[in-house]
Amino acid sequence: MSSLGKLPPIVIHVPPDSDAATCYQALNHKTHGIPMFKSLSSLALIGLVTFGTAAAAQDAAPAEPQVGDAYIREVMDSWTLRCLKVAEGEEPCQAYQILTVDGTNPTAEVKVYPAPEGADVAAIMSVTVPLGTLLTEGLAIAIDSETEGTAYEFQICTAKGCIARIGIANEMLDSMKAGEKAVLRMVNGNADAATAEILLDMPLAGFTAALDQSTPPQN
Repeated sequence: MSSLGKLPPIVIHVPPDSDAATCYQALNHKTHGIPMFKSLSSLALIGLVTFGTAAAAQDAAPAEPQVGDAYIREVMDSWTLRCLKVAEGEEPCQAYQILTVDGTNPTAEVKVYPAPEGADVAAIMSVTVPLGTLLTEGLAIAIDSETEGTAYEFQICTAKGCIARIGIANEMLDSMKAGEKAVLRMVNGNADAATAEILLDMPLAGFTAALDQSTPPQN
């Protein structure tokens, strides 16, 4: 099962005079994506200057973010608070985690943030996986003792990867805040049936703290 790799600074540039909605969109959607499964060991993900091993990334000295840069503001156990530096006003932030296979190969990117005011869900989770994922199998998420979990569909694939955006209801959010670990299940469409299933551990330690400091999108 996988473990989190701590990340060096992430750089995403937007114009210094951008409004809040543009800044949040940049933080949420600007991504270099995840290549095909066959090249996972050497991928670059979400604007990382370099990934390397988890230990090397954890030891990297962060650069001072400039206006328009996305950066890791704080590490909270298995989660990080990823924010966008803005010239003034509240910085948009998200609870953020990279999921890996065997602690080495980055395989999924997870972002969670509060839902906008008036939404019928409590939070939104965005999961990006590599091209080559078998889309008909969807993405299943099981929390702690759940055996089957809940299945979700992928909404879109681009050259950068395939994305499932999931509305998290209060019940699921409470389970994530109280839980120890979630497991994400996906299927590699390029592998033999016997080895196609991929299970990714998503530790939940630090999730509540990271989400509490995250911000909803602004329209």
